[in-house]
Amino acid sequence: MKLNQVFALFLVFCGLVALYMGGFELPLWLNGNATPSVVTLEELGSSATPSNVHVTITDFEFSSLYVVETSGRDRDDPKRAWLPLNLQGSTQFSPEPLYPVIVLVDDIKAPTARLQDVTSRTQLTGIITSGVTGIREEAKNKLLKATKQNNLSEAIVLEIDRPFPELKTIVLTFLMAIAFFGVAAHAAYSPETPTEESPEEIDETFSP
Repeated sequence: MKLNQVFALFLVFCGLVALYMGGFELPLWLNGNATPSVVTLEELGSSATPSNVHVTITDFEFSSLYVVETSGRDRDDPKRAWLPLNLQGSTQFSPEPLYPVIVLVDDIKAPTARLQDVTSRTQLTGIITSGVTGIREEAKNKLLKATKQNNLSEAIVLEIDRPFPELKTIVLTFLMAIAFFGVAAHAAYSPETPTEESPEEIDETFSP
């Protein structure tokens, strides 16, 4: 494979990454507002399609059961935590929200301090994302037990402290993707610059 083709493939990869990032943020921007809607847990859990994906939840309690995912070869590095929410004042016999609500705490480098900070709050602000995804089977089974559910397909996941996406950032990301693809196409079909060959040496010696 020629050098310009390798470079073109690298640019295509960069373009796909930018396209994925913009494509993930755009639906959130289309389905939400920069100002979060203040809703109770009961209100949020009553519908699978909230009118605003940017919310502040009130009137809730954290479940005594939660799941911390780990990574690394020894599975001892905390990665993220899933914290189910219960209705305020509920017991094990109380009815649960129609759709379970789970708080996602991502990138927990200091898990004890981070989880203490989150669980001490009386209001939770974040973005409702695409549900329970990319979770290992063992962690998924624990989360099913914590939420008293048979499956998590209808769970509402709130990624806490995630900022609402900005339109200018999304547009810039798509423009970057287009630029990467354009440069990649140019690089792939451009002929390689020929290398200069050293001129042949001229033998200036004369035979008698």
